[in-house]
Amino acid sequence: AVAAQLGVADDDVDTGLPLVEVGVDSIMTVGLLRTLEKQTGLSLPPTLLWEYPTAAAVSERIVDLLAAGADQLEAS
Repeated sequence: AVAAQLGVADDDVDTGLPLVEVGVDSIMTVGLLRTLEKQTGLSLPPTLLWEYPTAAAVSERIVDLLAAGADQLEAS
C-alpha cells in the first residue's frame, strides 16, 4: 500500500524506515489509511501511522488487529 501511494515498486520501499523518510507526507497518510481500511475491512484509528511509524510496524499492528478479530469470531 505504501509503494502504491508513492508510485514506486514494492521492492523500493524500505519497510524499516519511518514512512516520512521514504516520502509519505501528511496528505498521503490519509490516502494510505483509507487504502489499508479497504484492504483489511478494519476501521483504523487516524493516528495509526503516527503510532506505528514504519511500514513494518503498521503491518504488524494490522496483523494483530486481524488476529484479534478472528479470535472474537471464533469465541462467538
